[in-house]
Amino acid sequence: MKTIEFRLLERNPELVRFDVIESKDGGKTTELNDLYFQFSEPILYSHDDLALAWASLCGQQYDQIVFPSAVSEKVHRTIKSFTRSELIAEIGQDQPRASRSGHALSFSGGLDSMACLALLPEDTKLVSIDFGGHFDRERKFFQEFDPLIVSTNCRDTHLTDNSWAFMCIGALLTSSHFNSKYHTFGSIFASNMGNPPVPGTFSLLSASGYQGADLIKGLSEVATTKIVLQAFSPSMIQRAFDSLAGPNDNKRLRKAALIRAVSKTEGLPNPLPETTPLPERKLKFGHYFADDFLSFYIAQSDPSALGTFENMPTDVRNAIDELDLSFMARLNTDFCEHLPKSLLPNLYARTADFGILPYRSNDWANLQQIKEILSPIHSGVV
Repeated sequence: MKTIEFRLLERNPELVRFDVIESKDGGKTTELNDLYFQFSEPILYSHDDLALAWASLCGQQYDQIVFPSAVSEKVHRTIKSFTRSELIAEIGQDQPRASRSGHALSFSGGLDSMACLALLPEDTKLVSIDFGGHFDRERKFFQEFDPLIVSTNCRDTHLTDNSWAFMCIGALLTSSHFNSKYHTFGSIFASNMGNPPVPGTFSLLSASGYQGADLIKGLSEVATTKIVLQAFSPSMIQRAFDSLAGPNDNKRLRKAALIRAVSKTEGLPNPLPETTPLPERKLKFGHYFADDFLSFYIAQSDPSALGTFENMPTDVRNAIDELDLSFMARLNTDFCEHLPKSLLPNLYARTADFGILPYRSNDWANLQQIKEILSPIHSGVV
């Protein structure tokens, strides 16, 4: 039996410190000392908020989870279901929740997050996670937007390998503080390989009181880039670009090529100077769905950009000029089907403000054509 135990060391409105003990069949295997969640301002958070944040670090890697404090019956049940583990924690009473309103955005400071912010109401609450280390470049930029920052050293451990859910830590810990009705990630179309959306709110966020509202899931990076180029100043986009990846990361090369392509195709100013340093390597076709999906648009806008991609099959190269890729700058309304209906009028109005209109009848067929080209290379595409 594999067990993880959380031991609370300190808790106050600005800081949570804790140890994590992992054991297998009764023998201690790993001890992670002095982990923390630190807040950029004093906040109100509940035992349930903390328990859900801890659960996000567990994933489904343990047979037994031990918490030091009581959790409500609803949260206890949710954590057991999410982790598929036995949960050892005192069960307290479900607490009545105050009426919730407004939006909370998990804000990374990347271009997709910025596009999402541009579509949301002005009173949207922002929460950002500072993972420290080489992620410092992200904080230097996203703090310009004055988010509530949750700093943690958990990224320095293997706990964040257990599940993608650790990315919810900021939203979970600030749920009672913000009391927002809707939670939004800056997740886009390609994050799920363009496959149909899964209905419902992620269980940990739902137990925390949020309704999921991932407004830009129906947009490609082409569309989010088009929004950002119109909504933010060139100097801010340059700072965002410098924060989103290290100097030798593939992501930096892809984003630069995309910004150039969208600027040219849409007739918008390119905010990146010609002297912008970029990695010397190429993007290897067939490795990442997001790179391959965008390669068609990038190469069609500028044939010389084909040199950005390595190992692109000949049949793919030959197909590029014949494809209608205008759908990439439109909103796929399939991804709006499960959004809260009250949010749709504003979403459609705001995207239209930036020239992003809903799919036309032929756009689904054009999307499917791309997916059929990529499906032999990326098995998750349907």
